[in-house]
Amino acid sequence: MKKTITKISFIAIMLCVVMLAVNCKKDETTTPIQPSSIPVLKTKSITDITSTTARTHGQIISDGGAIITEQGICWNSSPTPTIENNKIEINNSTGFDCEINGLQAYTNYYVRTYAINANGIAYGNEISFRTDLVVGDSYQGGFVAYLFAQGDPGYVVNEKHGIIAAPYDQSEFAEWGCNGNEIGGILSSLGTGQANTTAIVNGCSTSGTAARICNDLVLNGYNDWFLPSIDELIRLYWNYDKIGGFAYTTGYWSSTETGYYDAYFLDFGPGTTSTEFKNYHKRVRAIRTF
Repeated sequence: MKKTITKISFIAIMLCVVMLAVNCKKDETTTPIQPSSIPVLKTKSITDITSTTARTHGQIISDGGAIITEQGICWNSSPTPTIENNKIEINNSTGFDCEINGLQAYTNYYVRTYAINANGIAYGNEISFRTDLVVGDSYQGGFVAYLFAQGDPGYVVNEKHGIIAAPYDQSEFAEWGCNGNEIGGILSSLGTGQANTTAIVNGCSTSGTAARICNDLVLNGYNDWFLPSIDELIRLYWNYDKIGGFAYTTGYWSSTETGYYDAYFLDFGPGTTSTEFKNYHKRVRAIRTF
């Protein structure tokens, strides 16, 4: 009887061992190993925006379970930038505080963070911004000479428009043209230089005149240059030190006439306006508007 109980106990113990082994095996096969993936990122903000620079901020939410081998920011002037466009590597922290340099003034840009691990490359959300524009910036064929303010013709709320000055003089020795001939309809105010120039070219066939030089100018991809009215020329004088290239020993012609024989010019030395005979020779600096 004792042997029979012992035998039964042994069998019971063995059954328990077998069941335990099966359960352990079952637990092993039903607990999968979590695979790694690409990182998860966030592009947080763009700050300190100037005409040519901006600062980016971002964050790594997850490394994807694998070591990140490269991280940074990428940008472009069209949406969905990749590292094939423009990038800056930032491998010294988990943040993305970085300054982008060499941007174009008053241009839309798109930025994303990126990170690379063994499973591939991941991009953060996209943020867009527009660079600033100030007087003196290189822009659209020349330098920004004046930005329209409220009340100026051409002013648009929440937009920037103004006058671009050619980066250098178009002539050092040009006459206004057609002395003794009154063109008529010529104005002096801001926003009238283009119409003045067209009227002068149409009403005075003399070659090499100040207005014709500007009207025929093709410079840095732009062909809509004109001779400034006296009020527009005054705006150039206000900011001549930011534009550069002006001479101070002779005056500059405006497109504003005062009659049959005279037209306005501005002397960039003392900064005074005056009139002179149309057949006298003065400097010419073309402008365009944007």
